Amino acid sequence: MNSKKAQNEIVGFVLIVVLVVVIGVIFLGISLRKAHPVSVKDAELSSFLESGMRYTSECAVSYEPDYDNMQDLIKSCYNNRNCRNNLSACDVLNLTYTEMLKASFPVGEDRPVKAHILNISFKSMGNNTPPEEILLIKSGEYGNCSIERGAESVQAGFNGNIYTRMSLCYT
Repeated sequence: MNSKKAQNEIVGFVLIVVLVVVIGVIFLGISLRKAHPVSVKDAELSSFLESGMRYTSECAVSYEPDYDNMQDLIKSCYNNRNCRNNLSACDVLNLTYTEMLKASFPVGEDRPVKAHILNISFKSMGNNTPPEEILLIKSGEYGNCSIERGAESVQAGFNGNIYTRMSLCYT
């Protein structure tokens, strides 16, 4: 009689443990499902910034057809250099990034993205001076964001780092 009572208690304890584990797995699944879109959006913006640095521009600073990628074009803009077609590197940088943003993240009232900001700056190493702004592109109204996503990319420049920051506004 005592062995049957002990078996019943063990079966009851196992059922309680199984029930707690099932409830825990359900809560874990719900919390992971809610967190997933945030990391996807951030990864998407990070990928956009990283791949954007490798995009080939229409600016050849030294000779044609040696066209600068965007990372080199940022450095050329910072150094106030001109392209072979007599446009400044900063003008080509601004035009190219504006076109890339319009194609990748179109802004509008009927679009999911209501506004975006792209900021490229240079921060010297070894001193406490604020970063020098190289390029700032703003599009749309940024005041009514219910969701904001952002990413940052850092590239080594000569004697400092180039910071590229981007944020998107969703409503």
